[in-house]
Amino acid sequence: GDLDVTDIPTRWNDDMKNLLDIDVPDDTRGCLQDIHWSFLAIGYFPTYLLGAMMAAQLSHYCKQELPDMESMIEQGEFNEIRK
Repeated sequence: GDLDVTDIPTRWNDDMKNLLDIDVPDDTRGCLQDIHWSFLAIGYFPTYLLGAMMAAQLSHYCKQELPDMESMIEQGEFNEIRK
């Protein structure tokens, strides 16, 4: 693209407001929230996303077989979950 680096915070904040109705209080919680971007480690985000997706799927199917899974986790009982 042709967005100048100095325009990133404004563009980020405008898009967050327009797309998600979120007011960004500062750049730390806005365009600078992910430390990986500042040193071009862009590949980390997809791996975090994939991990979160896998965790959600595992949780979904575990809860089908173990409806009380959350209380088991709260009590530190992981044996049934590990099977």
